Amino acid sequence: MADPYLIPETGVLRNKLGITDASELAEADYQIAEASAAELLEFFCSSDRLIQVSMHGWRTVHKALFDDIYDWAGEYRTVFMSKESFRGVSHFCAPDRIGVEGDRALEGLKAALRHHLRWAPLEKVLNGMADAYAALNQVHPFREGNGRSQKIFFTLLALRHGIRLNWGAIAPETHDVAAVHGFHGDMTMIREQFQAIGDQISND
Repeated sequence: MADPYLIPETGVLRNKLGITDASELAEADYQIAEASAAELLEFFCSSDRLIQVSMHGWRTVHKALFDDIYDWAGEYRTVFMSKESFRGVSHFCAPDRIGVEGDRALEGLKAALRHHLRWAPLEKVLNGMADAYAALNQVHPFREGNGRSQKIFFTLLALRHGIRLNWGAIAPETHDVAAVHGFHGDMTMIREQFQAIGDQISND
């Protein structure tokens, strides 16, 4: 069955920019999403607005990052997706289960953040965030831009609870490996990464 998100016979995602070359679209996608992410972070950091700990919150982030590129930004995908890795093929959540499974995964994140508000050790909170992050990786709600929007989503949620996530502290390739292990239930590496990137924001 043909993928409705692709321009026929090109393998390139349909886009608002009219681009039909994969490399050109990838570059434009990266530049626009990076600029949009910076604007989004600045907006939430300089205002009283709070991102929701919900799938709606994640959809809001995704739309903000990719709305200038794709007309389906912020909308759940309608196709089945899988990805091959060194651990075999990973099948993501079925389209009709995205909302339910996403809400379930976010319950773990809400619990982790509630623990932080009750003065739980930061290490425990970051482990809970890592577990929720891995669970949401399995949901993979969008046709493109899942990883980037998920990082910004978690960054904003962490900030509102006094935690800074420094994604630059880990190499993207290493993070991809950790995500694959997490998908298959091995949380060791993804937890180690959250310990490495997370720290308490000083009130000084």
